[in-house]
Amino acid sequence: QEFRGGQVEVVFGSADLDLRHARLAGGQAALDVSAVFGGVDIRVPRDWQIVLEGTPVLGSIEARKEAGPDVPRTATLTVRGSAVFGAIEIKD
Repeated sequence: QEFRGGQVEVVFGSADLDLRHARLAGGQAALDVSAVFGGVDIRVPRDWQIVLEGTPVLGSIEARKEAGPDVPRTATLTVRGSAVFGAIEIKD
């Protein structure tokens, strides 16, 4: 349950990563994600803050979290992404 970070790479395919039951070791972690002609869906807990760093090339990198301002942020996940003709989506 102590997520420390990681790497996801997809080429002509897809990946689903469910972190909703994880905790971030030390309150923060980084995830390197690459999607080339494919997609990566990442599910995170509502109380995580998401920091997006990345470069979409004819693709998209986005966070679709619905947590409002009244939800306290307990951890920060930095997603460093590269999407080339692909998509990276983070949601809760």
